[in-house]
Amino acid sequence: MQALTVATFNIHHGEGPDGVIDLQRTAEAIIETGAEIVALQELDRGLLRSGEVDQPAILAELTGMAVSFFPTLDRAGGEYGIALASFKPLDPSFVPLPRVGNEEPRGALVVRADGTWIVATHLATQRAARILQTTALADITSRLEGEMTVLGDFNQTRRTLTPLVEIGLKPVGPHLVTHRGRLKGRQIDHIVVSSGLRATEVFTVEAAASDHIPLVARLT
Repeated sequence: MQALTVATFNIHHGEGPDGVIDLQRTAEAIIETGAEIVALQELDRGLLRSGEVDQPAILAELTGMAVSFFPTLDRAGGEYGIALASFKPLDPSFVPLPRVGNEEPRGALVVRADGTWIVATHLATQRAARILQTTALADITSRLEGEMTVLGDFNQTRRTLTPLVEIGLKPVGPHLVTHRGRLKGRQIDHIVVSSGLRATEVFTVEAAASDHIPLVARLT
């Protein structure tokens, strides 16, 4: 495949550590990654807490990227979910992931782009649900033919990605801190690739746009 730069960024509905919601700041962080494809988590559309605006549409306008948004939760007349931002319009499929009890619904976006499958997700904070979802994610990717990149907010450290590693995928780069909040000092956002892909560079973008820090990988 041709060289491809990907990134994952949980935007925390545009709210930075200072408590201010600023989508211009969010957009600047996305642009600074230099990625052609960015997995985004925690976008709002029509929710009171973020001014009842359409965040995917605003980010598309501010970044010049196509933003494919899929709501995972209806809340107070609005929606909340995950997205893929890309310079080439994509048409991802949404695959629901298992739930435990009243845990927030989760899912994965699956699309083929630039010679690799892209699987983007945001996994549960609850451990029991997250274990099931990580296994389901491994099952989804094992059914895909060709090279693949799995990325997103996994809400877990690298050592617990065993189901993905067991099917031949590998996390890229060294440990890099991607969360400032309750999981301060940890990497819970990951980019995981198949054996035919190589990361020539893996880095984070220091931006005060969220409680998460964008993670970027240049792949060949």
